[in-house]
Amino acid sequence: MPMMFFHFLKIIFDISTSKRSKNYKRNASSY
Repeated sequence: MPMMFFHFLKIIFDISTSKRSKNYKRNASSY
């Protein structure tokens, strides 16, 4: 099970979301 891969994907997704809109990131954090 490649945990590093999932971690890397999550980081990229987080960065993409943060760049798009901070408000959405706040919701994602709660989710």
